[in-house]
Amino acid sequence: MRKIRDLLDKAAVDAGRRPEDVHLLAVSKKQSLDKIVEAAAAGQRDFGENTVQEGTEKVTKLAE
Repeated sequence: MRKIRDLLDKAAVDAGRRPEDVHLLAVSKKQSLDKIVEAAAAGQRDFGENTVQEGTEKVTKLAE
């Protein structure tokens, strides 16, 4: 995750943007809860899902 963040920060600066204004949206569609937890532990905070139902189910399970 650090390498990805470094690449995003450089791209933001190169584009004349502030790195803190650029957010990585991880697509968690079809991913297991274990992989989502692993990404969150590595610092990922924003996740996207394909359907509300799948997203709601994962949020509920992760909250337990």
